[in-house]
Amino acid sequence: MRRWWLALLMLLPLVRAGAGSLPDSTAHHMQPLATCDYTTASITLASTGGSGGGTVRYILADSVGTIVQVSATPTFSGLTGSHTYLAMAISHDGTATNLTAGQSVSAVTAGCYNLSTALSVKVCVSKPDTDGDGITDEQDRCPNTPAGTPVNAYGCPRTLATCDYTTANITLASTGGSGGGTVRYVLADSTGSIVQVSTTPTFNGLSGSHTYMALAISHDGSVTGLTVGQPLSRVTANCYAWSDALVTKVCVPSVTTCDYTVGDVIKLQALGGSQTAGTQTRYVLVNASGLLVQVTTLPTFSTAGLPGGNYAAYSIVYTDDQSVTNLTIGQPLATVRANCMVVSDALRLQLCPNCQPKCIPITARLVRRG
Repeated sequence: MRRWWLALLMLLPLVRAGAGSLPDSTAHHMQPLATCDYTTASITLASTGGSGGGTVRYILADSVGTIVQVSATPTFSGLTGSHTYLAMAISHDGTATNLTAGQSVSAVTAGCYNLSTALSVKVCVSKPDTDGDGITDEQDRCPNTPAGTPVNAYGCPRTLATCDYTTANITLASTGGSGGGTVRYVLADSTGSIVQVSTTPTFNGLSGSHTYMALAISHDGSVTGLTVGQPLSRVTANCYAWSDALVTKVCVPSVTTCDYTVGDVIKLQALGGSQTAGTQTRYVLVNASGLLVQVTTLPTFSTAGLPGGNYAAYSIVYTDDQSVTNLTIGQPLATVRANCMVVSDALRLQLCPNCQPKCIPITARLVRRG
């Protein structure tokens, strides 16, 4: 960045109390500047001109003339964010009143004083982002995220590859923190939407495979937004603090309801529909890939030798004119054709693998008695 030497203009001649006053506060109102002059939290301006004698103080005020800092040197520190300031110097004899942060420049007075012309300066200080994930440290609930990891609005990984838990109920360990206030434990999804709120670090009734953020919040008094479905960013209280987030993946196996077990005979019943002369009806069993695994003349299928998984049964009625094609095992159901053909709705079936008995050899060793 190019270096700016911003000079505080020469102080006006001193005037006695009653003979003059600081400019009206409206003189210290200004529109924010578009261009940043500084990008650091500490700035030093060059003071030129002026005359000896008296006490000199340097004032940094906001764009409406409210004093932000008063310094013995033209250096101002601890600035944050992006703001337009007014910098000026005041020279006075004796004691100056209202020359403190929070007061309006127009309220400053002394027995004998003068004020320099205000200099406008814009300071743009970026908030720190230590781990470089695009989320400022102030908002980052997952500090030190590895570089290149896709993160959500809270700086936490959107998804984990490895499952940490495979049960519907999980209990985490709560460490650190201090006493006092109310503590609640929050489980949020990978977007930061609250899933559960608990008085203990235990969360129940989870299902499926999901990446979660687990956090603790400590607050005094009432809290708003701490309810299921609300984003973490909506939670607020008069005094509160969030813990860092623990990102964890829970993979709860789905509960499978078996319609049949491998080895069973599937016997179905055909209801409704009609069949006229000159038509044929076939019943087909289709696997999860959409391929025909059995074609029968009755709604009965053998499952011997089939792998467990999801299947669907259909009935197909077509004209008996030798026009039907691809109605054979291994063909996709979608490719079956005939001059006139009707396919029923699917009946979904879950076929579970059968328990295979294993023979365990038992060796008996004879011993001589006595």
